[in-house]
Amino acid sequence: MDSETINELSFAHARSLCERIRSRYKALAKPYQPGSDPLSLNIAVVLLGRTQEKLNQQRDEILNFIETNGLGRVLEDKTFIDHIDSIDSDEEWEDEA
Repeated sequence: MDSETINELSFAHARSLCERIRSRYKALAKPYQPGSDPLSLNIAVVLLGRTQEKLNQQRDEILNFIETNGLGRVLEDKTFIDHIDSIDSDEEWEDEA
């Protein structure tokens, strides 16, 4: 988030915003403020979808929602996309144990 707009109430506002993201976009969302740095605020969002195009569209909508709902400009966003089939199966985990 833009450090010029972050203040002591921003984390509480971010929690409220995350609740609205969870409800509106059916996503997991949680604010994170590393250490005790009041000028650094992150929001982690997890989405599941059938296509990468749909996920990208939802990500863009969420970024716009965050920017227009009082936390200021999003300075940076990082995206990690993986296909559910690439996650190891339970059988492979049992073999390692």
